[in-house]
Amino acid sequence: LPISQAVSRSSSLPFPGRSRFLDGQEHSMARAACVLAVWCFGALTPALAGPNPFVTLLNDIASKHIVKDLNENLPRKIKELGLDPLRIAAADSSTKVENVHGLQNIVVDSIDVVSVSLSDEDTVAEIHAKGHLTKNITANLFLGQSKFA
Repeated sequence: LPISQAVSRSSSLPFPGRSRFLDGQEHSMARAACVLAVWCFGALTPALAGPNPFVTLLNDIASKHIVKDLNENLPRKIKELGLDPLRIAAADSSTKVENVHGLQNIVVDSIDVVSVSLSDEDTVAEIHAKGHLTKNITANLFLGQSKFA
């Protein structure tokens, strides 16, 4: 149904809470508003569906600078923080992972900023990171009383 026919047909319907129908001037204004709304939606939808320029900028910075800096500094920082070797990685009543070696061999391949939401109270970002290990990680795994190395 073309928008002009839809607006013409709807012009005989009362607005909620009003006891009269649209007069000629109100009908013209309502029709113009509907046409403008449909045109704006059609014109802006492709722009809204495209990449967010702020997220594109963050991804550019991440790929050119942050990944490089992480890969240069992460192995040293992991050792400084005592994370390689890691004495106890996880433990609960029936499982324990300890003596983890090799975390310093992680390499970050990419960082992808998916979305960012900024406000005065909170900033939230969804970030996906991909990486690999240059050497295997070794650890002792305890399941109940059994030890796996």
